[in-house]
Amino acid sequence: MEALREAMSSIAEGARPCSVRHVYYLGIGRLWDKDTGTSCRNYSVVVRELGYMRESGKIPWE
Repeated sequence: MEALREAMSSIAEGARPCSVRHVYYLGIGRLWDKDTGTSCRNYSVVVRELGYMRESGKIPWE
């Protein structure tokens, strides 16, 4: 999980300012495959992990 957080942090840092959705779309193909059908699993992981990293101070809210 730490490797995923590090990769998402790198994406967010390179695309500042960015939203959760922006990080999700930039990570498709690099970190995970595109969700298919009605599955929102990958997007939910991004929301949860970016929220954790923001609350813990690893990445800024802006």
